Amino acid sequence: MPTMTSQFANAVLAALPAGDHSFTSVVLAILGVGFLIFIHETGHFLACRITKTRVETFSIGFGKRLFGWESRSGVRRFTVGARRSLPTDGTDVRVAMIPLGGYVKMAGEIGGDGTATSGASAEPRAPLPDEYPAKSFGARSLIISAGVIMNAIVAFLFFWIAYGTGIEEPPPVLGQVIKGGAGWKAGLRAGDRIVQIDGREIRTFLDVQSGVALVPKDATVDVLVERDGAPLTLKLRPDYDETRGLQQAQMSPIATLVLDDGASEKISVGARERAIVSGRAVRGGAEFEAAVAEVLSIGRESIEVSFPDRPATGAPRVVSLARARKVSGKPGPFKLGIEFVDRRRVEAVRPGGVAERIGLGRNDVVLRADDEAISQSAELFYLPKIARLEVLRDGKVTSLEVGVDGAAAVAALLADVSFASKAASGPVMMYPRGGEFSDRKSPAAEAGVRAGDALLELDGKPIASWEEVVAMGGSFDGSPVRMKVRTGFEPARELSVSPRSMADAKERDAFISGTYPKERVEVGGIGGAAAAAFDRTVTEIGNIFRLIGRFFGGGVSFQKNISGPLTIANLASQSAASGLGTFLSFLAFISVNLCVLNFLPIPVLDGGQMLFLVIEKVRGGRKLSDNTIARFQLAGFLLLMLLMVFAFKNDITNVFGK
Repeated sequence: MPTMTSQFANAVLAALPAGDHSFTSVVLAILGVGFLIFIHETGHFLACRITKTRVETFSIGFGKRLFGWESRSGVRRFTVGARRSLPTDGTDVRVAMIPLGGYVKMAGEIGGDGTATSGASAEPRAPLPDEYPAKSFGARSLIISAGVIMNAIVAFLFFWIAYGTGIEEPPPVLGQVIKGGAGWKAGLRAGDRIVQIDGREIRTFLDVQSGVALVPKDATVDVLVERDGAPLTLKLRPDYDETRGLQQAQMSPIATLVLDDGASEKISVGARERAIVSGRAVRGGAEFEAAVAEVLSIGRESIEVSFPDRPATGAPRVVSLARARKVSGKPGPFKLGIEFVDRRRVEAVRPGGVAERIGLGRNDVVLRADDEAISQSAELFYLPKIARLEVLRDGKVTSLEVGVDGAAAVAALLADVSFASKAASGPVMMYPRGGEFSDRKSPAAEAGVRAGDALLELDGKPIASWEEVVAMGGSFDGSPVRMKVRTGFEPARELSVSPRSMADAKERDAFISGTYPKERVEVGGIGGAAAAAFDRTVTEIGNIFRLIGRFFGGGVSFQKNISGPLTIANLASQSAASGLGTFLSFLAFISVNLCVLNFLPIPVLDGGQMLFLVIEKVRGGRKLSDNTIARFQLAGFLLLMLLMVFAFKNDITNVFGK
């Protein structure tokens, strides 16, 4: 049967460290997925044997026959190419050209490839006793459903073995909650362990991702978390990500981190460890990395790092940021040193927090903190105290009394504020940024670009969106670029900006690296593993039905979230490289996909065959004509081919990148 799975299946491995695609893992992936197709068709074949129904063809794949084993004069032989024996001689077990599933063709049935069989002659006749049409409604129902039943059984067995031998996956603990995202608005924090989403048990971070993705669009669900050992229920309303076509909460799992400035001993940060980065308190490697990125963006030369929970180690460690900005023999991309968003602008204020109490509001632009001018929000994190803020609100400067003293108080204030991450409406506005260049200077600023300047033209081309700037930026090579800009209502002016190379990607990777740690999923012995496997099988079946519902009801984009064999093979290889438990768990997930998707009421699939059977039963035993069934089979086959066009398009994106 044709097999498809949603890009949503990427969540099964999205939080895992990428496995190496070794020769062994690739072979295991091919054998594993092939086995699932084989076991599905074996279910049909065994049901035919039980009901004494003659099988003409047992095919792995569709289309032209490549090779196989066929009966001829009562003797089974291996043959290459087209079938040589008559269908009445026995069963042809074949491998076909199009490896998108398979089928079992029974005597007297329209074939899985839409072709007639020995029982579909031009002259109508009564079916022979061993032909499919002669069997009872119950026998034919068993034959049709046997494949999906086998897939459900195999999924349960694989989950059982996986849980019994040990599945290691990222735990459902949050390493970072992106400000302004749905998780942040709900009140989730780094370090929270998610226990349930909408009443469904959560065992791993992968469950978190799938649980969020399957929330109905614009719906709010209860999220039960464990925070500092105590239960807490929060209301979560996921955001719809137009790019990925999925519901998102903008949260990431816990991560470890290694910082290497190339000058002194490396620094390791635990996945849940508290740290102080230049006065800013963070927890775990994910938040630590975000803090370092912000320090880089404001152009500081170094950071101070300390760990409050470690034994006394003296003064905070000073770490140079030079390596993160280093341009080596192979420089990174050439950039103008501008951003399209004013990162001083408040995008959201979390209800009930400190920021709301002091009167900070959406679209306020922070100009000064006490006597210090603010060029971007990251600078606020490293202030020892804030007594007063000056903000630009509706074109007027407004003073807000803050009165927070100490790094912890400043961090608590800023934790409730999300600063701009996307452009305001209107002309393309520029804000010079030089923090990630080796000299920390913006080429645009040096050429005369001011904060808030409107970009009118770039190399003679009128600019209407930031996407046009990004597209043109791919061709920058260091040669001067002409810009027409305007400050406020002043006359437009022409500038010449020479793009410069940013930090070498290899140096950045060497400076800071990390992994997502995995933990064994505890289920409690063989009996517990069986219970967990049964629960997981039922849950995954329900998830696929919910996913299909989201395709039609909103929340998941059909066009962007259907994938095919290339993605399946890639993820299967990755899971094989990640260990036996992960590999078997992934195969079980694919087996569940085969179980559900093959029983959809689409001609050519098992569900379509069952639909024909039900129609016959309703019609009092009068089945549809072979010609009618053949036309429906052809229509179903063409529909699947259309779906595969979307699937292969997404496959190319998923496997090879955009």
